[in-house]
Amino acid sequence: MTFFYLMLGMYTLGAILFVIAIVNAIVFYRTYYKRLSRKIDGEVADIGFILSASRFMHWGHFCLSEKRAKRFGVDAYFAELPRVARAQLIFHWSVFVFLGLLMLVTWVWLEFRGEA
Repeated sequence: MTFFYLMLGMYTLGAILFVIAIVNAIVFYRTYYKRLSRKIDGEVADIGFILSASRFMHWGHFCLSEKRAKRFGVDAYFAELPRVARAQLIFHWSVFVFLGLLMLVTWVWLEFRGEA
């Protein structure tokens, strides 16, 4: 029974983090997206909010891994990005990686728990 409450708490935490991540993505999209997209793509690739927000995951990984950004030739753009914007991208990446792991753990628990 305590594992049930643990999973309920994790679900609640996941739901709250998801809402915060969406608000964070909206703020980043409205504040920094056009400038950064223009630098990376040469023009503003406005493909809608949902697809643009999925690009934030990739950009967050660039903020975390300087080698990866250098390999793709975008390290200069991310180096001059304001600290707040970098933090937003890293937060976005971290939340969605955590939520993916949370879904995986939940699936494993539901799939392989012992039925008595």
